[in-house]
Amino acid sequence: MKLEAKWEDDCCGKKDYDGRILSISSRYWPRGGSALTFDTAHPELGLHKHDHGSKPSAKSSLLIWTGDGDYETLAETDGYIEGETFEEVAAQVEAWAQEQMDKAVAILRAGFVTPNAAVTGRAGLPAKRPPRPWC
Repeated sequence: MKLEAKWEDDCCGKKDYDGRILSISSRYWPRGGSALTFDTAHPELGLHKHDHGSKPSAKSSLLIWTGDGDYETLAETDGYIEGETFEEVAAQVEAWAQEQMDKAVAILRAGFVTPNAAVTGRAGLPAKRPPRPWC
């Protein structure tokens, strides 16, 4: 795996070396799906949405970025998350994503932090990031 990070200019001559390691990717489909259909028996309809009766649904994955825009799937939802409304599906997706975040953070902390140590940021300050000055 290759870290996908790059140097970018900031202000006042500073540079940032930033990249992503983990991310959540989710896709939502409205009731009836989202595919457009062309029915040759009824060309007058043109491209149109064909509601096959499916409920609103979503699928989510936890990804690890492997470099050059590629990724591996570390975890994904068990099948499709369904609900009666977008809000119901979104709440389930957000809960699942938070659970994956909690697992990933626990695993990373176990590898980097002394057990039972307080989690701190730079210079021993609390992990909450202070506001950045302009320069």
